Amino acid sequence: MKKIKIIIFLLFSPVSPLNIRFITQPNREIAYSVTQPSQSSGEVASSTPLLILNGFGVGQFHQERIVNSLSKSQSHSFSKIYTLDYLGQGDSWPLGVPPTTTLDSIGTSESESDLSYSVETWLEQVHEFITSTINSDADPDRKVVIAGNSLGGYIATILVERYPSLFSTLILFNATPIWGGVLAKSPLSSWDGVLPSPSKFERWIGKTLYDQIRNPSNVNTLMSECYSSPVAHESDGICAKIINAASHNGGHAAFSSILFSPGAVEGNRFYDNLLSSPHHRHVRVLGIYGRDDPWIDGRFSRRLFDSFKSSNLAEVRLVELSNVAHCPNHEAATACATLISRFMRATPTLLEQQNEIFIDEAWGGKTTANEITDVKLPTLQKLFVEFLQRVAS
Repeated sequence: MKKIKIIIFLLFSPVSPLNIRFITQPNREIAYSVTQPSQSSGEVASSTPLLILNGFGVGQFHQERIVNSLSKSQSHSFSKIYTLDYLGQGDSWPLGVPPTTTLDSIGTSESESDLSYSVETWLEQVHEFITSTINSDADPDRKVVIAGNSLGGYIATILVERYPSLFSTLILFNATPIWGGVLAKSPLSSWDGVLPSPSKFERWIGKTLYDQIRNPSNVNTLMSECYSSPVAHESDGICAKIINAASHNGGHAAFSSILFSPGAVEGNRFYDNLLSSPHHRHVRVLGIYGRDDPWIDGRFSRRLFDSFKSSNLAEVRLVELSNVAHCPNHEAATACATLISRFMRATPTLLEQQNEIFIDEAWGGKTTANEITDVKLPTLQKLFVEFLQRVAS
């Protein structure tokens, strides 16, 4: 019965794969895509580019649905839509990394030397991509719209904090407020994640955990947590794509480095005065959060948006989607694209009515959207969220 449902849902609207391109840099290759939305003759072309950032462990394939939905949107809000794979994920990797044969071979190739798979590396990578690729021939006053799911939301928020002049709008899909290697502060090792690791111990931990995490059974289990409906990811084979991306020769070294690398400096104040300087007052923020997320639940999203609303930003809006979990950009791409298009048009209301129903055109799932206008949390819940964030940062 499940297979029959998947076949039926696949008939809704075929999703076109992204046209992946590569930027060759010293010792590495960076994968990205650029999509130009369709446009009717006689229309005034938008000059606004959109960059969508991935969550952890996936690749640009996770954005195919939302890019397709936005490309077909009648609002034509964006001139081009970009996606990007972080170094060490998807199709972005160091060049010439040999297969792992022994622990001693992990992270020791010439192209991996002095490389750290930290969030700072990814922040620098995305910033360089914006300045050298997206804005390479652009009006210097033109600003980018940046969106991100999970880790991508964390990176997007910190980029807007650091470089407000580059951005007009921040869009978050269940952004994680926490990032940093789980062993970054461990007494087990003083390693900071810069390859090569100092001993076999760190390599053994990284290899053992990575092989467990990318095991097909474990990937399927994790996806069942990330999605409210299994059909949402089964219908386009996300698990197989994740496993394939994780098969790169440099995977063991990358994961070892991630485990021991620290988070961003701004991470320990994710709920406290981010985007609060006068330089951020032009920024508009839209949050689209899956309500069934087992990790980033409504307390985290409301605490973050309460902070944003206290920062005198140009506009702050938060929408919750029912029957959607950690990845609304993929599980509810039609709803997300519609809400983004309305937000970019600056419509007075994002929803035609509270409890507005959307049917996802890619797989047929139904979600109900509600705009959250009162983001204040009771004091105890607020303190609880802040405590968890600070402990983990």
